[in-house]
Amino acid sequence: MTYRNLILASMTAAVFAFVSCSGSSDTDSSNGGADIAESGRHPVVVLILDGVRADQLGSYGAAESSTPSLDEFASGAIQFDWAFAQAPDSASSMASFLTGLYPTTHGLVETDDRLVDEAGTLPEVLSGAGMKTAAFFTSGEELDERGMDQGFDLVEAGPQALEGALQWIEQNASSDFFLVVEVGSVDASAVGAEDAAGSYAAQVEALDSSAGRVLQALAGAGLTDKATIAVVALSGFELGEHAGIGEPSIYSLETRVPMLLKSPHLPQGRSIDKIVEVIDLGPTLIELQGEESPVEFQGRSLVPLIEGSGTPPYVAFGEAAEEGEYYAALGGYRLVQRGADGPSELYDLATDPTEMTDLAASDENRVTVLEDHLGAWKKMVSAASLDPERRTEELDDEALEQLKSLGYIQ
Repeated sequence: MTYRNLILASMTAAVFAFVSCSGSSDTDSSNGGADIAESGRHPVVVLILDGVRADQLGSYGAAESSTPSLDEFASGAIQFDWAFAQAPDSASSMASFLTGLYPTTHGLVETDDRLVDEAGTLPEVLSGAGMKTAAFFTSGEELDERGMDQGFDLVEAGPQALEGALQWIEQNASSDFFLVVEVGSVDASAVGAEDAAGSYAAQVEALDSSAGRVLQALAGAGLTDKATIAVVALSGFELGEHAGIGEPSIYSLETRVPMLLKSPHLPQGRSIDKIVEVIDLGPTLIELQGEESPVEFQGRSLVPLIEGSGTPPYVAFGEAAEEGEYYAALGGYRLVQRGADGPSELYDLATDPTEMTDLAASDENRVTVLEDHLGAWKKMVSAASLDPERRTEELDDEALEQLKSLGYIQ
């Protein structure tokens, strides 16, 4: 049963409608001369980084940038300053990007989980629209073993995958295609404790160099001005701020990620300071192809945000469900819950982006608001889960009333 059908069954006659997190309050509603309405079939390339936190990029304010290729790309792209991944685990986060679903809903949460065939995916949508689809993973991630190869015509993984991607671009430059290239992953075991920041920056620089090679290949194939190109990280990286070096955590250093988007149908060189989610990227790419996202996708297109025609709230949710950790980001603040019995923590993203000062005790009203949103979200993702063992919530009258009061249903 699809996500929409599950919700409809739970809500009887109610009409389910997630509030879009893609609205905008920007005063400039122009699209910089690009005509999104006239966008049609064209190549799409997504560069995936794993373990790269946003504050490493010069365009995000890094004091000493180790990402010259990505910084140059960002100068002509749309940069989402506050993009959040839905999980600190790269496999779960990747599944969320591909399916447009939160982890509890798509069900790939623990290390032995596999994405079910019932989950619709971004490559399936674009393949159905007549586009070639391919994925290259240099870290060796076995997408087929985790069920994440759905919709791809070709999947290659391993140390030679980057070379394979460069050849594939050259061979398919005249086609309409959807290409995913994971350019690499930070190796936590190689980040030394004595100079963790330095060794981490060196690895990020290597990933930037690999991303630069793909961007150069696209330019050489004449695709820079024809293709939609996105750069996104699956997760950030802990350098000991909240957890051990390289260990997963729900804090923003792991879940706030760089996300850049460049398209001939979008304005260039612009930063957006609203909170967005990685699961919004897929629906955005689909809309830019002139297609409609499947109704079960929980992410929403960022095109309204970019055009300046959307509406608030700007909200993001995420989870490390295996550890029982969750977050909700809204209104420039982020609520963190660690464990079923742990107290909520509250952080001001603008003044404390590394989340070192817990404001929960001094701002109880804001904590209550964010707890209400997070609680409602938990009920929805659970009621919609494709994994029967995680489908633990039923949307009874009380739950429906709460969701309606928060604006999550109509």
